[in-house]
Amino acid sequence: MLLHRKLWAREYLSCIMSNVFIIIQIGLGLFLINHQISAAILQIQHLNSIAEADADTYLYQYAMAACGLFDMENGDYPAACEKIRSLPGIDGLGEIFNTSITVENDSIQYPEDIFEISAMDSISTAAVTYNIKEGRWLNENDRDGEIIPAVLGGTIANRYQIGDMITIDLNTGSVYKIQVVGKLADHCNRLDLSGLMAEQNMYSFMVECQNTIFVNHTKIFNMVKREGFGHSTAHCIVKLNKNADKKFLSQYGKLVSFDEMKQETSADISKFIKEAAVEGVVWTVVIIFGIIATGYLINKRRRYVWGIYLLLGITPNKLLGVTMLNSGITYVIGIITSLAVYQWYSQREEMVSGTVIHPYHIITGLIFFAIMMAVSLLNSLYILKIQPKEIVTQTKE
Repeated sequence: MLLHRKLWAREYLSCIMSNVFIIIQIGLGLFLINHQISAAILQIQHLNSIAEADADTYLYQYAMAACGLFDMENGDYPAACEKIRSLPGIDGLGEIFNTSITVENDSIQYPEDIFEISAMDSISTAAVTYNIKEGRWLNENDRDGEIIPAVLGGTIANRYQIGDMITIDLNTGSVYKIQVVGKLADHCNRLDLSGLMAEQNMYSFMVECQNTIFVNHTKIFNMVKREGFGHSTAHCIVKLNKNADKKFLSQYGKLVSFDEMKQETSADISKFIKEAAVEGVVWTVVIIFGIIATGYLINKRRRYVWGIYLLLGITPNKLLGVTMLNSGITYVIGIITSLAVYQWYSQREEMVSGTVIHPYHIITGLIFFAIMMAVSLLNSLYILKIQPKEIVTQTKE
C-alpha cells in the first residue's frame, strides 16, 4: 500500500506542469460556462418574479411623457395623471411611489444598506402578484385597517418573520409601525417605471429588490404621494374597460399587457439559453481536445517509465488506476478552482442577483467531471496492452 502511495505521488509530481496546464484549461472553460449559467438564471428570475397578472391591466409605455411629464421639477404630475384618466376606455391609473426610508435597528446595524418603500395603490397591487415564498401579497383589504401590512423583498426579507412588527421612518418626520404579511422569493425583481429604454419584455421595467418594503395602506401611500417622492416620469399602469380603443390610446403610448411581456421575455430567454448551450458545448469540446492532447503527450513521455514499473511487479490494472486517480485529482482541483474564482469575481463585481455558486454550477461541474474521466479512461486503456520487455529494450525518448 505504501509503495502504491509513493507511486501515485511520484507520478503526479513528475507531470505537475502538465497537470497545472490542464487545471488552467478547466478553470478558464468552466468560468466562462458558469458565467453563462448565471446570466440564464438571472433572466429566469426576471420571468418568475411575476406569479400572476391582471388581464385588464396594462403597462402604458411613455404615456406620462406624452401627457407633458418629462421630469419631476418641470412636469405637472397631477395634470398628466388626470389627462390619462380622462382618456376613453381607461378605468383607472395605477400609481407607485418609491422612496428611501429609515428602518429602525436595520439602518443602524446595516449602515451601508439602502432601504426603500414602494407605496402602491389598488390598481398597482392588483396589476401583478409577485412570486411569494412565504405569506401573501397585498390586497384591497390592507388599505384602511388599523394595522399596516407589508411585504418584504430583497435582503431584508431574510431578517424578519411573518407577523413581525417593523418601525419605519419616511424621513419626513412620519414614523409608522408595519406588520410583515409576506416575503418575496429570493432574487425577486419588482416593477420600476422609471426606465427610458422601453421594450416589450420585463428587462426594461423590472429591477432587483435590494431592501424593498411594499405597502398599499392609504396612510403611507397618501403621505408619500403628498411629498411627491419617486413617481414615474415616463410610463404608468392603466386598467382598461371593454370599450377601450387601443388604436386610439396608442397615440399616447404603447399598451403592453404583463402577460405579453412574460411571453416576450420567455422567448428571449429560450433564445439566450440555446445560444449559451451551443457556446458551452464549444468550450467543452475545446477543453476535451486540449486534455486529450495533453494526456497523449504525458502518456508518450511516461511510457518507458511505466514499462519499468510493470517489470517491477506493478500490475497494468494498478498502473491504470494510478493514472485515473491522478487525472481525477487534477479535474477536481480544476473544477474547484473555477468555482472559487467565479465566486470571488461575482462578489467583487457585485453581479446581478448576488448569484455566486448555484446548484446548476455544481451540477455542470459534476457532468464535466464525468465526461473528462470517461475521456481519460479511453485515452489510457492502452496501458493494459503495454509490453514492458519490448519498451525497456527500446531507447528511452
